[in-house]
Amino acid sequence: MVPMLRQNVIVHEISLSTSTPWHIYGAAVLAGLIAIVGWIAVHYFSKKRDQKNWQRTMITETVSEFIELSQERFHLVEPYLHTKPMDPLWDKDVENQLKSILQKLKLTHQKILLCAYGTTVASKSQDVLNAHMSSDWGIRMLKKLTFHHTDPERQKYRNMATLYDFHVMNGHNELLRATQRELGQRQIPSMNLQGATVVYGDPTTTKSTETASGA
Repeated sequence: MVPMLRQNVIVHEISLSTSTPWHIYGAAVLAGLIAIVGWIAVHYFSKKRDQKNWQRTMITETVSEFIELSQERFHLVEPYLHTKPMDPLWDKDVENQLKSILQKLKLTHQKILLCAYGTTVASKSQDVLNAHMSSDWGIRMLKKLTFHHTDPERQKYRNMATLYDFHVMNGHNELLRATQRELGQRQIPSMNLQGATVVYGDPTTTKSTETASGA
């Protein structure tokens, strides 16, 4: 009986000595946690990078489309810049084109807000859109005038309806500069270091090209 008891003790000691140490389990768990955290970090930064690339692409495309539409609308009203108060403006076909482009400008501006809300890009595009909306208001008021209205009154709304080349170019320039700054690119030169606002309407309330060039 004694030899058998001794054998059982030896077997028990051997089984204890051959079991896996606890620190090996701990290392395996730690390695698993590190792998999970690493995967989460890679996934997170990859998602952020994809979102940033999407934002940059959207800003570039929408701003380009917005400026093209703005320039297209300006070209439609440009021939009427120097007409007299009683001269007729555009015909119905041109007026419909102006309305259509204005709606596209509004929709494109909504896209800019989607990808650049709270940035200078959004505020500069809003300035340009406001100018076109002011132009549209001038057109509406001109249609309501009768022969009882004076030439100064007609000229006031005609100035609102028409767009001045310098202000259009300056508005687009400021929008492009804001876009380049947002994208981290080198900016094109500013047209007006005094920062003239985009105002389409009575020229007496806007900065002149002579004032800008003399700065």
